[in-house]
Amino acid sequence: MKTKKDRLKEFHKNMSNDSLIPSNAEEANTFLRRHLDAVEESSLPSEQLQNYTYRMMIPSFNIEGAWSINGTMRSWKAFGHIIEIHDCGSINICTNEGVQWLSLGSAA
Repeated sequence: MKTKKDRLKEFHKNMSNDSLIPSNAEEANTFLRRHLDAVEESSLPSEQLQNYTYRMMIPSFNIEGAWSINGTMRSWKAFGHIIEIHDCGSINICTNEGVQWLSLGSAA
């Protein structure tokens, strides 16, 4: 089984290599969830796929209270990172220490 650190590296690589640029917040959320789910499903044993002690996840927007909303941006703190999704579809992920981890699209 791959460590969370290894799975995060794979998640980052797969998103960085994807040519899709989300055009709105919902597409951006789906984009992130699709890539993370693919990594988790290919890396974890089947008995751990529903166990969130092992599996990382990104909530959909319809889970009440999961996302903080600030103007045109939604943010969520997860597995050592802060994910920001803007209404225009841009994605910004930083570590909890503020180091840029991923930036897709433009938050204009």
